[in-house]
Amino acid sequence: MGVPAVVTIGVFSDTHVGCSIPKAIGEKRKIAFQKAFSQAIDGFIREKVDYVIHTGDLFERRTMSPADSVFVKSEFQRLVNNLKNVKILIIRGNHDGTIENNALDYVRHPLAEYFIVLGEKTLIGEPELFDDGKIAVQGLGYTAYPAKKIKEKCDLIGELFSNSKAEYKIFLLHAFIEHLTTIQYVPRHQVISPELIKKLKANLVICGHQHQKHDLYKINNTYILIPGATEAVELSDETTHGYFILSLDKEKITATFHPITPLHRILNIKVESREKKDEKWFVDEAKSRILDLLKANATQKIILRVILNGLIEGDKYLVEEELQRFIANQTEYSLIYFEIKNNLNVPFAPVEIPALETPATIYPQIFSILPEEKQIEAVRITETIERMLEESASPTTGLLTDAKRRVLLERWKKIFETSEKEEKACQ
Repeated sequence: MGVPAVVTIGVFSDTHVGCSIPKAIGEKRKIAFQKAFSQAIDGFIREKVDYVIHTGDLFERRTMSPADSVFVKSEFQRLVNNLKNVKILIIRGNHDGTIENNALDYVRHPLAEYFIVLGEKTLIGEPELFDDGKIAVQGLGYTAYPAKKIKEKCDLIGELFSNSKAEYKIFLLHAFIEHLTTIQYVPRHQVISPELIKKLKANLVICGHQHQKHDLYKINNTYILIPGATEAVELSDETTHGYFILSLDKEKITATFHPITPLHRILNIKVESREKKDEKWFVDEAKSRILDLLKANATQKIILRVILNGLIEGDKYLVEEELQRFIANQTEYSLIYFEIKNNLNVPFAPVEIPALETPATIYPQIFSILPEEKQIEAVRITETIERMLEESASPTTGLLTDAKRRVLLERWKKIFETSEKEEKACQ
């Protein structure tokens, strides 16, 4: 059928509705993430888009509050009320839960035909394609091993795209793209290579998970777009966040970035010296730079972090105390949160410290005794345990209830019982 003159798509990702970092101003930050979400919806309505695409982490956590769920549903309903025929295409991100416990289930319902979740069936090898003759869209819900999953499913994905008459074939991911990721030390199994992208047979790949945007980029014959987040999830992130408007016609793809005006201005000041300095030097340097930034952003609500690096001759905590007193007196500015990251050290002989390993590198080592497919399930269970401990552990003991532990134990038993049977069968 081909596409009409122009197909317009609103693209956003990593909206993290419900995010409350830092906890000291958690409610204020929740509002900031909602405001950012609403600005994106406003932009899609203003541009009269034909489709909206979201590439994962709609919510901050699977166990979002009822208020967060209602907010998202009402905003999507507002979009649909203004754009009658719009379709919302979305995949699950790691913060949205798992296949079995998916936060997106709280948004979709039988009457919301406009809200289409993709990528879950693809994970288990079943065909799943949105194709209205204008665009064909597939996706992959979040998995800790996206490269492996794409290798396994690329023939199915490629066949569905090849059989489609749509002019544009779009694939949605929640992972990292080789050469485009801004995150250091990402495990290899979480990175998608150009060779794998080519096997998808898509015109366009849109990828969430990375919070810093990357403009439209071409690898071989496939365009890549990383929309980034709509609001800063980490206080160290001062990059501009927003959404994209894609225009597709028979000749080209254009992607226009629209910045979102944040509710809070996040500022980071790094005060450091390669040479040994006294307490007064660090205090004076920090005060001067803090005042300059406060004056330059006097009309905004400010979140301020000061990072102190270097060698100090004296007491590093006296520097911190003096800066806290100084900030307390800056009442004419709307400073809603202040944080000091004190990395100052007294001079000492250098000691080589080995790099700390992360769960992403440790888990594959721990579970290497298992067959590869069991390793993936073991990592999933471990991630589930971490999430459950964070969300529902007893405040007194720090443990889960017996009922919750029993469910997890049954999952562990399945893995090891199956592995033992397979081992005996091979003997």
